Amino acid sequence: MRLPVNMEAELYLLLTIGGGVTVVMLLLGMALALPFLNRIVRPLARLTVQTHRLVAHHFDPDQEMHAELLKVSENRKDEVGYLGNALYSMVTTLKTHIADLKATTAAKERIEGEMSAARAIQMGMLPRSFGLPVPGARFDLHAVLEPAKAVGGDLFDFFPLDEHRLFFLIGDVSDKGVAAALFMAVTKTLFAVEAKRDSASVGSIMERVNHSLCESNPEGMFVTVFAGILDLRTGEISCSDGGHELPFLLRRDGGAAIIEKKKGGLVLGFVAESVYRNDLIQLQPGEGLVIYTDGVTEAMNGEHELFNATRLGDSLAAIPPACSARTIIDSVMFAVRAFVGTHPQSDDITLLALRWHGPSGTGLPSAE
Repeated sequence: MRLPVNMEAELYLLLTIGGGVTVVMLLLGMALALPFLNRIVRPLARLTVQTHRLVAHHFDPDQEMHAELLKVSENRKDEVGYLGNALYSMVTTLKTHIADLKATTAAKERIEGEMSAARAIQMGMLPRSFGLPVPGARFDLHAVLEPAKAVGGDLFDFFPLDEHRLFFLIGDVSDKGVAAALFMAVTKTLFAVEAKRDSASVGSIMERVNHSLCESNPEGMFVTVFAGILDLRTGEISCSDGGHELPFLLRRDGGAAIIEKKKGGLVLGFVAESVYRNDLIQLQPGEGLVIYTDGVTEAMNGEHELFNATRLGDSLAAIPPACSARTIIDSVMFAVRAFVGTHPQSDDITLLALRWHGPSGTGLPSAE
């Protein structure tokens, strides 16, 4: 049924007026709500800007960020203010942590630099030249030390006592790191002083060094030592052992065997009254001696197996006869590294090898 024309006109007018009123009310509501929206949106926008700035500054907030976040957190007591306060606390804590991290990093770099210098000093204390000025001598000697840390407690030394006798030494301090390195330096120095002062008996040298170590050893450290004097005229080695590993004898025609001897003395630095005896090892022309620390035999692979003395003996036996001391050392180190693989080194590794070629004019030619 169609409405009368006049009623349609009135209805249209009412709808038009209603629509207009609605639009006006909406616009008025928006106008009235805009300040409230701005009050919420603007702080959120400022927080967003500061968050982006924090990322751009690699999470290292500056003073402006602190001030802006503090302003939002103090001026608002609603959820926006809570958010601003949370961000302010986060930035403050982050700045403190970054400052601490920078200080820690700087301290670590300083310590690493000091440890690097300490390593250079320690390694500089070891003999660097293996060609000793002993007229007419026909012997070959080489040694290596690889610390497990920046500095370590292993040591070796060798020097001529006179034109006929060569003193040599290898040792292993009971610890690793800086303390062991200091104890190592003291031990090496004491042996050099005592051996040059009176070298009539290796055992007496050991006793004097041991007594000095025991006199001033507040940390209760100790060192295992094998020391000897090689008579270059006869090939006789007078030696003494303070709790150290037994050496290997390298035969002239090839092969190697542990030198079995009576039980040696105690480790040095433990009991001041310890007695150390002299043992004698007679080398024939072309024969040699290999001494080492337990870092060699206790080198461990990924399966937690030890290199052990048996593998060391096999490695030495496989070395061609009459090869140089340098070749002996290199061959053993190659065998140890091949056995260990990528497993990290846990102890200092030290080796010393010497070969006597007989008195001048006899025996094998000196190895190059």
